[in-house]
Amino acid sequence: AHMPKRAPMLVIVAAIHRPHPIVRRLEQQLTAGCAVMAMQLAAFARGYGSIWRSGWPMFDRNLHAALGLAEDDQIVGFLYLGTPVPQSRTPLEPIDVENFVQRL
Repeated sequence: AHMPKRAPMLVIVAAIHRPHPIVRRLEQQLTAGCAVMAMQLAAFARGYGSIWRSGWPMFDRNLHAALGLAEDDQIVGFLYLGTPVPQSRTPLEPIDVENFVQRL
């Protein structure tokens, strides 16, 4: 009940499925996900904080109905946007990438 109040702005992004001979449902959903990522990157570029959430509300049929979504449509994420709270953090120790990277 309190999840939508986590940030001043909540953007709900849904893939609105439209039958198409070339652009299948999965591609339409992936494209909607890319749109969420682009919005998140744009928010960071403008100095805003954001978090992309998912979970069971994405599949809640009551929420879908309240948003006017059709049966074939699918929520792909909830993008919370707001002004980031400055945090004092201890810098992390540098990581030796050679332990994680292999060259072919």
